[in-house]
Amino acid sequence: MTLAFGLVAVVLVAIALAILLYPLLRKNDAGNVIERGDANLQLLRDQLSEIDADLHNGTLSADQYESARTDLERRVLEESQQTSASTSSTTISGWRAPVLVGVFVPVVAVLLYFYLGSVDGLDVERYVQAQSAAITPEKVESMVRQLAQRLEEELGDVEGWAMLGRSYMVLQRYPESELAWQQAATLEPDNPDILTNYAEAMGLAAQGNLGGEPTRMLGRALELDPEHPKALALGGGAAFGRGEYQLAIDYWQRLLLLSGDDADLSSALMSGIANAQAKLNEEKGAIATPASIRGVVSLSPQMTTSADAGDTVFIFVRAADGPRMPLAVARVKVEDLPYDFLLDDSMAMVPDKRISDFQQLVVGARVSGSGTAGRTSGDLEGFSDPVGPGSSGIEVLINRRVP
Repeated sequence: MTLAFGLVAVVLVAIALAILLYPLLRKNDAGNVIERGDANLQLLRDQLSEIDADLHNGTLSADQYESARTDLERRVLEESQQTSASTSSTTISGWRAPVLVGVFVPVVAVLLYFYLGSVDGLDVERYVQAQSAAITPEKVESMVRQLAQRLEEELGDVEGWAMLGRSYMVLQRYPESELAWQQAATLEPDNPDILTNYAEAMGLAAQGNLGGEPTRMLGRALELDPEHPKALALGGGAAFGRGEYQLAIDYWQRLLLLSGDDADLSSALMSGIANAQAKLNEEKGAIATPASIRGVVSLSPQMTTSADAGDTVFIFVRAADGPRMPLAVARVKVEDLPYDFLLDDSMAMVPDKRISDFQQLVVGARVSGSGTAGRTSGDLEGFSDPVGPGSSGIEVLINRRVP
């Protein structure tokens, strides 16, 4: 960082010098003096030619001619001496200004930087660490208090109220956070982010109870943005707490589709969906477990050198004849192989397309070096033979590379 800063500083100083020196160097007073001297000498030569012509024509006598010529020669000598002196003086003074500027500007710039600036500021990492260490809980409390005082005079600052609400949340001062988000929601009642955070603050202030008004807030947020991740997560939790297990499953399945390559979130959602499905089956008096398939996924010995232990493995089931979208997915690592898997209806990616809805299924497994669910060139994969719902002992061998 310091080297880069030094190079940039040198370039900027060079540009500044070029701007300042160009007009000084371009100006050539010595040339002007020489041209003026040559013009005077030429005038004297013309006068000498004139007195030569007057002598030839008889206008001047020999004595008058000699006197006039002597006078002209004296003037020519004086003019030559003055031109030489002026040229020397102008040349010296003409170069003095550029030299002074060329030395003065860089020296003054460097001195001013060391006087007013700070080289320590160039080490960004150390500066950030120092600043982080300097932020104590007392300073955080002080900053939050100052923000609250400012908002008492600027009641219409919705971003300020949102910041205050988050700050109180971090400090675990949930009632104050609820009041801050309430003010923000008053200013922007149709903002799904604000409504979701307001509902969360209300629930935390009520010891984790999201029933009642928080549920209404979350429902309104999802009306405004049906794919709002936090509203879906909290809405599913609120529905589970009320015993509305199917609604919780619906919310979490929608969020599962949005989770991307977040393995921790996907795992937590699938676990929550499985729990909600189990509760739903208990309510319905169901004895049988949801339709499922079991088996083991292994990596071919020929492929072991092509996969790293930390690479993601997606295990999925899809219809043998039907939509290519997976019906259920599990996510593990290469280091977990061979892996005993269980996929069932509770893990359905889409509520109306479950394992039990199809007669013939195919189980696949894919090693993704990028960690993304999409099939890309270079991935390793393998598939089972067609099986039916409820099958077990399925073997999936990852033994080929995606072209």
